[in-house]
Amino acid sequence: MSQIIKNGTIMKKIRFSLVFNRLNKLNKDGEALIQIRAYQNPRCRYFTTEVYVEPARWDDRRGEIKDHPNDYVLNKRILEKLDMLKAFQIDTINRLGFCSLDELSYFVQNQGFATFTEFYESELQNGPLTPSSRQAQRNTLNKLKEYRKTIYFRELNYVLIDGFDNYLRRCKLATNTIAKHHKDLKKYINLAIKKDYLDANKNPYRKFKVRREDIKPRIFLSMLEIERLEALVFEGWEEHLELIRDLFLFSCFTGLRFSDLVRLSREHIIEVERGLQLEIQAQKTRKFLNLPLYNLFRKSGGEPSRPEAIIYKYLEKHRRKYNDHPAYDDELFFKGLSNQYVNRELKGIAERARLRKEITAHCGRHTFGTNMATKVKPPVLQEMLQHSKIATTMVYVHLSKKLIDNELDKVKW
Repeated sequence: MSQIIKNGTIMKKIRFSLVFNRLNKLNKDGEALIQIRAYQNPRCRYFTTEVYVEPARWDDRRGEIKDHPNDYVLNKRILEKLDMLKAFQIDTINRLGFCSLDELSYFVQNQGFATFTEFYESELQNGPLTPSSRQAQRNTLNKLKEYRKTIYFRELNYVLIDGFDNYLRRCKLATNTIAKHHKDLKKYINLAIKKDYLDANKNPYRKFKVRREDIKPRIFLSMLEIERLEALVFEGWEEHLELIRDLFLFSCFTGLRFSDLVRLSREHIIEVERGLQLEIQAQKTRKFLNLPLYNLFRKSGGEPSRPEAIIYKYLEKHRRKYNDHPAYDDELFFKGLSNQYVNRELKGIAERARLRKEITAHCGRHTFGTNMATKVKPPVLQEMLQHSKIATTMVYVHLSKKLIDNELDKVKW
């Protein structure tokens, strides 16, 4: 098949040939460039092989390098580039029914990424991501492939993004879940633009507006509700419930994310003159966090602070089990706990403490943010919660002020 019909117009297949010294110009070493000539209808484009040889080393009739100490390697390199272009043409014709010089140029320009989906996959595998972020962004790629298995760079337009959005809605995903998929997809489109694989003026999200719903009110606990959890007493066979309760309370007192809570060990605790200090590199942000536990949720009478009391308990357990041997400093305090398991058990623990709230592990972080919002300035709270934007922190400030207003409204002056 030497020609293809596109919209009633006959498009001939691209023909390839090798051209030596097209510009009739030698470099300082007396060598000239070998190029691949692509011809179609009657346009042509030239693509470099990045191979230079002296004129006497080129056999124009056979289209190959001769009498060169590395002629086998160089000829092999040229043929590989030629075969890559031919394979791209065949693949594109099989998929779209035709292949133009523009598609071929785009392929070469994008350094071997024939499609956006290949680019997404490569960046996903090699990018500096945490395991949870990598999995979330892979879920978006999987959804994108479900919608359309292969997406070329030139196909990234409003129609495609709108179609992907409609597909996600047919999958009956929540509006904010769909928005999260758009956020991930937009990230890789912007990355393609940054790396010059895509024209910035052709970013489809310049026209497409992502729909979002208001987030449900954040659930948090008051200090009275926290004290109910602290007062719970567990039997010996309920040690797993005590572990979950303590993990949750420690989050309420420090604002740590679950991914960091389950990594806590003795090596993250520093004993200073005033008490205990927590030093840990957050898994999500990769930022270092330094929290003076002795200064958080202090008790009267010189007793350890609330977060210190929890840590002292687990340091004592560690001491009894390992006799302070430094080889076991990385033994986890909250070992073997998954987010799903903790959330399931927290429901029963909340009922036991007579809390009328469906708390989850992340609720501890909300509790910390809300209770601390009136105690420290927003930039300090932002640093403690490791928010990249102050606007995220201000949600807790507004929530805390609203809580105070609601309580004052109940006062009978």
